[in-house]
Amino acid sequence: SQLDKRREVLKGVIPWYSLQWPRKKEQFESPKIIFQKIRNQKLRKRLVGTLDLDNNYLGDGVIFILSKINNVSDLKYLLALLNSELYNFYYRQNYLDINLKVMYLEKTQYLDNETYKSQINTLVDRILEIKKENPEIDTKDLEYEIDKLVYKLYELTDEEIKVVEASVG
Repeated sequence: SQLDKRREVLKGVIPWYSLQWPRKKEQFESPKIIFQKIRNQKLRKRLVGTLDLDNNYLGDGVIFILSKINNVSDLKYLLALLNSELYNFYYRQNYLDINLKVMYLEKTQYLDNETYKSQINTLVDRILEIKKENPEIDTKDLEYEIDKLVYKLYELTDEEIKVVEASVG
């Protein structure tokens, strides 16, 4: 009887037994980037994301980003940017709590450059291929190649790159 009195039930939006804020099936059944929501601040990487091309259903411990047009190429590019040292530096400097929030990701600006997108996505594809064969294989060299492309994309100076990389330790 208490659940019948919820605002959404009274408005006829959901039945009394539904989740408070139901999710749409389409959100799960499409390619997406998944991020761990709660992250220990002492860890080097503030943003840790992966690409889900298998349409997994997710719990509430993660945040996910969908492409409005189901463009996997854009998702790969965005994933590479967000996993880069530059974006992790930005998040370590600007968002100091343990929770990654959707509003942080919404506020983050991204440069879209087709030349860099193509080069970065080639590296992302190689990493995904390698990790699919063996998730334990070290891909740090390829990840650093992405970092270098991101530095070029944002036209960082050598001194700025040193600051970013020194913050990682």
